[in-house]
Amino acid sequence: MTRLIYALLLCGSLAWGQTQIDLRTQSKSVDFSSAATTKTAKTGPALPATCSQGEIFFNTAATPGANLYACTAANTWTAQGGIVTPNYSKPFTSATTLSISGAEHVLNTSNLVVTCYDASTPARTIEPDSITVDPTTYNVIVTFAQPQSGRCVINGNSISGSAAAGASGAQFISQLLDMAASLNATSTTLTIGAGCSTATPCNVRFGNAVYALTSPATAALGSGATGTAFIYMGSDGSVNVGSNMNVVCSGCNAINGVVSYPVNTIPLYTWTATNGIWTSTGIDKRALLSTKILGVSTGLSIVDTGSQTTVGIDTAVVPTYVSASGSLNFGTINNGACSTEVTFSAPRAVVGDGVAPGWPASLPAGVLGRMRIVSNGTAGVQLCNFSGAAVSVSANFQLTVVRSF
Repeated sequence: MTRLIYALLLCGSLAWGQTQIDLRTQSKSVDFSSAATTKTAKTGPALPATCSQGEIFFNTAATPGANLYACTAANTWTAQGGIVTPNYSKPFTSATTLSISGAEHVLNTSNLVVTCYDASTPARTIEPDSITVDPTTYNVIVTFAQPQSGRCVINGNSISGSAAAGASGAQFISQLLDMAASLNATSTTLTIGAGCSTATPCNVRFGNAVYALTSPATAALGSGATGTAFIYMGSDGSVNVGSNMNVVCSGCNAINGVVSYPVNTIPLYTWTATNGIWTSTGIDKRALLSTKILGVSTGLSIVDTGSQTTVGIDTAVVPTYVSASGSLNFGTINNGACSTEVTFSAPRAVVGDGVAPGWPASLPAGVLGRMRIVSNGTAGVQLCNFSGAAVSVSANFQLTVVRSF
């Protein structure tokens, strides 16, 4: 009897001493729905340097909604689902260095395009001193030669497919998410730039001026509207819908009488409508990278002033006036006779230019003359003597050619 009691006490002490169990082998049909907490992933502000396939990790420093990572191969973390954004924008104030971690932008690639803008309105691009992208963490470091304020926008996502529901033409690469167009359920309203916001602006450049669209525009058709709409960005950064139809715009301008894209605009889409319904597809006119190269020949100049490029005369090469002078000796000119034509150099003067002569003060009374451009760069002077006696002339002669452009 004593031995039995002892054995029972020993078993009881062993049972009470067990504080941990192996859920993998010692449980069945586990239901955690009533548990106070159910954290099943390791947590921290940075991804561990090492992992084995199948582990999961909750990154507390990542953008909400994009925190969960899985170890898909040894020491390789891959974001699971989360938020897919066309770009990421981060503001800065009086900064010489801006750091954006891969966990912040969540673009999951080192093939990033980084563009920075100042805080002016409209925003203008800033040229960083350097941009560094870590090929492993995707961390971005931007440095400036002097303190700057504004924002940097990072593009990097690449998802194949159409540019937007209902728009054909451009591929759905990151920059072309800007100004994407889509239709509502009844195809009566067209939304342009649904993804444009303060955090992810849609930027358009005219010359050296950059305009940021921070909210979408909508174009609603009036009853029975039929025709073609030309959707474009104006040189003032506005979204415009030009057509001969009844269109009501919000966040854009509805312009009547437009039958093609106006000059000095950026085309976005051509879209047709029948009886108040937008057709299911539009013609996508957007371009990833685009410019128009202006070439100038000798004597012309190009000046960029905001959104406008002006071509003009380069007065350093082709001035609006030409001056020249030369010391000429005509020898003796008999009364009633004219001298031979004597020449001097007149650089940049051309045949046909009008000449304003500068006669010397020592020219004798009764001596008249003519001055002309005899060949490109050469002026000629001839004197005639009506003074009543022979004269000798040796003096400095001047000319001015005046042009009007």
